[in-house]
Order: sequence, then structure tokens, then C-alpha cells
Amino acid sequence: MKQLSIFLSAFAAVLTVAGAGFFDFPEDKGRALPADKVYPNGRIFPIMTYTGGSKSEQLRKDGFTVVGPVYGKNHEGAMENAHRFGMPMIFSIRAKQDGVSVDKNFLRRSGIKPDPAKLTESIRNIVTDAVKKYPEIAFFYVTPEELRHWKSKEYDFIKLAIDAVHSTGVKQPLWMYTPGHYGQGSLEKYADRLDVMGKGCYTNYSGYKNNRVWVRYSVDIMKKAAATGKEVDLVLAVLEMFRTPEKSEIPMIPRWARHDFYASLIEGAKGLAIFSLSRRKGFAEAHTLYYGAYSQAAKEVTGKNGLGEIFLFGERRQDVKWRVSSGNARIKLQVPARAKEPAKVKFFTYPSVGIADIAHARGRYLFMVNSDNADISGVISGMPAGTVVKDAVTGKKVDVAENGSVKLTFKALEVKLFKLERN
Repeated sequence: MKQLSIFLSAFAAVLTVAGAGFFDFPEDKGRALPADKVYPNGRIFPIMTYTGGSKSEQLRKDGFTVVGPVYGKNHEGAMENAHRFGMPMIFSIRAKQDGVSVDKNFLRRSGIKPDPAKLTESIRNIVTDAVKKYPEIAFFYVTPEELRHWKSKEYDFIKLAIDAVHSTGVKQPLWMYTPGHYGQGSLEKYADRLDVMGKGCYTNYSGYKNNRVWVRYSVDIMKKAAATGKEVDLVLAVLEMFRTPEKSEIPMIPRWARHDFYASLIEGAKGLAIFSLSRRKGFAEAHTLYYGAYSQAAKEVTGKNGLGEIFLFGERRQDVKWRVSSGNARIKLQVPARAKEPAKVKFFTYPSVGIADIAHARGRYLFMVNSDNADISGVISGMPAGTVVKDAVTGKKVDVAENGSVKLTFKALEVKLFKLERN
């Protein structure tokens, strides 16, 4: 009897400690960073918008935090507009050699020989002048885009450009867009130099309209590639807003956009870029729906709910468990091998419901996304008895069983955002 009493006391103590530990919040990892600067130099969550530079004030109201990248002749005007409204911006670096702009033709034409000394000087001058003129610069951006690492002239320019920017000592991180079809091996070619790893995650355009777990796979391989290098501070997902789907699929756009947005963050992206705000012919209806969905999510992340700081500075934990009771527990993903990778096809599997179980100085959060095109039901557990579960955006309470478990049903591609509190 005495032994049983000791056992029960010890068991109760374990439960008490477990419950207390669950609601032990870590210190805010970003507390020393300035509130008016963009991550990784500040606390602002980076949500970037390709083009859109003439609408800086409206973009800020709609939840976006960084203007750019902006192409061509519109670049300078966009930077001036962002500067006028004090909006963080991405400054695109356009090197010149003897007055000639370095574009793809410059690097691919056989009769032109890049001069490393002249190009380095050009880039250094561009960067140092830009910092003096635009204190709002949050990121520098290497152009031209989509230079190939397997072509020596192009890859040499990439390395030269990145090294030239870093040699100026500027604090703003450097990003270069990488195409959506790049695998982990290709991404690793840049991990030792770039500060930002960001590739296209254009789900529909890349042929994964009906298997959107591909956006989670894309973030996953960026994280793995970044881990092999020395410089990368930020993994960024470039999301799609340029392709009009079939007429019958247009109502799906808000669900697609919201899924891709939060799936990227739940998988570990710490920034997003939307390509693009450009008004394309025949894209008006799709543009409105995409923009509305991205803006709604952006406001949740950067507005009063402040979910961005949870994703940026929270501590990932694994004590909340999810068990599927109806529907697919895992999704199989088939990815064609590219860029001379050995196999013709690669297969990956991911949990159908992605989970980010995060502890932050502000509390415990549970973010979940169903990447399946079908409904899925299941149970979350691992929370102390008496835990209160609320929608992290609306504050609406969710029914919780006495043992702390919650039954959930996800619609296809649905996102659920919870805050967990003591009773």
C-alpha cells in the first residue's frame, strides 16, 4: 500500500511538472532586435511583393512589409515611392561594365568577356550609393535572374557579385532568386554565399496544382540546402500570383493561396515573396482573389495578431501530437529529377497535415495545414488537461475533452491556427 502511495505521488508529480513545462515559455529570441527593421535585422516579418512599387502606402495597409523586387525602368521610381512612405524595400543590383548593363545576353554572348575588376567596382559603387540614398533598404537582390550554376561564365558572375556586395560591409542580407525546379543539390551551390535562400514555389505553374504538399517539399529542400552553407540567415518561399486557372477552378484560388502561404511558414520559411502584383491581361478576376487571400494572411502575420513573430522567434516543440482517424495520414510526392541529378524520378512522402508546435514568450501556439485535396479527421493530444484552445486569429474557443485532446476535421487544403492557454 505504501509503495502504491509513493508511486501515485511520483506519477502526480510527473504530471504536474509536464503540465508546467508545457506552459513554460522561452525568452523572446528577437527581443534585442529593433521593431522598425525587417528580419533578420529586425522584428518585422518579411512579406515581399514583386513589382507594386507605386503602391507602397496601400501595400502596408494590406499587410505586406517590403516593396520589391521591381524590374527594369520601374525600379528607380519604385524605390523613390517606397522611400517617400518609409517602406522597407528590396534594391536590385544591376552591374555595368564600360557602360553596358550586365544582363543574360551580356553573360551568354561569346564575344563579351566580363572584367572582374570593373564589375566588382561597379557593384560596390551601386551598393554603397544605394545605402546612402535609401536607408529603407531591407535586402539587396542579385540580377540578372536565373543564372545557371552549371555555366562557368554565369556562375563566376554570381560568385563575383555576391562577394562584391559582402565586401562593402553592408548589413542588409543578399538574395538571388532561384528557379522552382531546382533540387537540393542545385540550391547547395549558393549556400556558402547567399544570406537568403529563396526559390520559386509556384505550385500550379510547376504542375503540382493537385498535390500542393510540393510547397512544403520546396521549403524543406531549401532548409536542407541552407544548412550545408555558412551564410544563409533566411529561407524564403516565392509564391504564385500570375497564372489564371481553368474557369471552374477560379473559386479555389483563395484556398490555394492560403494553403501555400501558411504551408510555407509551418514548414519553416521565415519570409515570403509574392510573384507578382503585375496586372496581366486576362488575369483581373484571379488577381483580385489571389491578392485578397494573400493580404488576409499577411495581415494575420504582420498585424495585431502578430503571428509573424511567433514563426520568427518561437521555439519549435514536439509535445503536441496529431493522429489521423479518417483520411490519408501521408501524401506521396513525385518529383522529376533535374539539373543532372542521377535518378529520373524521386519520391517523397510527407504527413498530410503539417504541424508547427511553437512556444514563444507570448504563449503556446499550434499551426496546422492540410495539404490533401480531401477532408481529414483526427485528434490532437499531448496538452495538459484543462488546456484552453482558441482560434489564434478570432479568439473563438474550440471544444476540448477533459483529458486535453481535441477532435478536428480539416476540409481540403484547410489551415487552422490555434493559441493554447492555461485554464
